[in-house]
Amino acid sequence: MTAKNIHEAILAVMAEVGYVQKESAPALKYTFASEAALIRALRPVMVKHGVYCYVLDLPSLTQEAFTTKHDTLMNRTTTHGVVRFVHALSETFIDAHASGEAMDAGDKSANKAATGLLKYALRQTFLIETGDDPDETPSEEQERPTARPEPVATRPLEPAALKEMLAKKAAQHHKKGRTMSPQQLGLMSAMLQKCFDDLEDPASAGVLVVHYLFGVPLPLELGDAEVLATLDWLGPTKDKDGNGAYSPSMDARIEARRVFDLAASEDKEQG
Repeated sequence: MTAKNIHEAILAVMAEVGYVQKESAPALKYTFASEAALIRALRPVMVKHGVYCYVLDLPSLTQEAFTTKHDTLMNRTTTHGVVRFVHALSETFIDAHASGEAMDAGDKSANKAATGLLKYALRQTFLIETGDDPDETPSEEQERPTARPEPVATRPLEPAALKEMLAKKAAQHHKKGRTMSPQQLGLMSAMLQKCFDDLEDPASAGVLVVHYLFGVPLPLELGDAEVLATLDWLGPTKDKDGNGAYSPSMDARIEARRVFDLAASEDKEQG
């Protein structure tokens, strides 16, 4: 029987897909119903009954950083969105509201939150049973931040925020006892100069930036932790032309120029 509208189509999908088996991963201590498993179960049946969906709106997305009890710096993203389910034949639709939240030590928390949003929109719209129940997990077992979360600053950063960020990164490297190699020191110096490759004296510009950020006269006087933090900031990546050379990130170039302009202006006023 062909569905006449989105409501009949959703009921038809629900009649065919009622349960999705949870999965496990070697590195995890729990099982879960993944987005991939939900799509694998639902997609052919949705196509059969002429239903498709897409994210219509993301009215809310917030990001914050916090340190875990294991002293790991994490990024958390929380998002709320509207997913529209459309019956192609009748052009009728319903909108489902869902939220997603994720944490990541790198830059993937927003992607993971978006995945969670879509996953729960699918699961809740079609009432898919998985066996997951958030009420089964006691609150005290969930990892909490040791300090009040601070908003994640958006790059490119202003000089003061960059200076603060580098100090925190250097402190983390120092606490973990990390040391630099001569190659890393050379790469850091080269990346600093590349930030100013349009100037006549890029080396002097790099010296001025390092002095502002760390208070040392020369980049070579930076400690191991400071060099590693500076490399984290500069984000060197291999050039696409295949010559084996590296270049700093565009955000780092902009931030370095902001620091240079500020430091040069202050020097001029003091002189």
